[in-house]
Amino acid sequence: MKQNKIIAAVLILSLSASAYAQQSGVNTKNPKGTLHVDGARDNNASGDPTAPQQANDFVVTQAGNVGIGTVVPNAKLVINNGTAGAAIKIMDGTQANGYVLTSDANGVGAWAAVPAFRPTILGAFPPVPATVNANAGSGTIVYSGVSITLAPGKWAVNAGMTFNNITTDIWQHCYLSSNTASVAQAGFTHLGPAGTSTTYAGILLKAAKALPADVTGTGFISGSSVIEVTAPAGVTIYLVFQKWSTTIFSYNTNSPENYFYALPIQ
Repeated sequence: MKQNKIIAAVLILSLSASAYAQQSGVNTKNPKGTLHVDGARDNNASGDPTAPQQANDFVVTQAGNVGIGTVVPNAKLVINNGTAGAAIKIMDGTQANGYVLTSDANGVGAWAAVPAFRPTILGAFPPVPATVNANAGSGTIVYSGVSITLAPGKWAVNAGMTFNNITTDIWQHCYLSSNTASVAQAGFTHLGPAGTSTTYAGILLKAAKALPADVTGTGFISGSSVIEVTAPAGVTIYLVFQKWSTTIFSYNTNSPENYFYALPIQ
């Protein structure tokens, strides 16, 4: 008789285990999914937990949905933080301030700077106004004194340059360079059809006078160049001019028409 009671008890336990195997609870006797963890052990003994009680819960449903902070996830992963911000944190070494989570063609995610979320970058002009002449500098170029520092990515770099004291009609070239003493492109590339030969250019005329009484000319060159910064840490780019053997023009950094800035693009 005693043996029969033992067998019956084992059968009851087995049936009970089979019945409850559909839903397992940790810190709760009232699981709401295939797996339900009540972190603070504060849920109701029966019925659904309240929103504050669900805030510390973790649930896996029969459909394979996962809920964090909710016991009724209606998607494969639902996170209810209950407050603004800090609902998710992914640190894989690519994270940075202002970056967004992107994916490649295979759906592998990584943090990246998206142009729509990157600000326009303004060029740096000397705090003390300076004037450079066409025959200043060394080598074949003249450094304007103006620069801009850009992060990795594609940029449209826009420049506007006022030239004064023009004494000779010339076709003038202006370049973006990673060096103040030569035309170099370390850390960035031009994406336009001219490639490494890309330049801002225009004609400077002695007869184009800013005022009728002027004896020399005034000219303006502007343009936009699409570049890609490839240096992982970013790069400082300098605005430089074609050099001449004589002082056939001057460039004043504080001319009101001057500008130098970069717009982020896709």
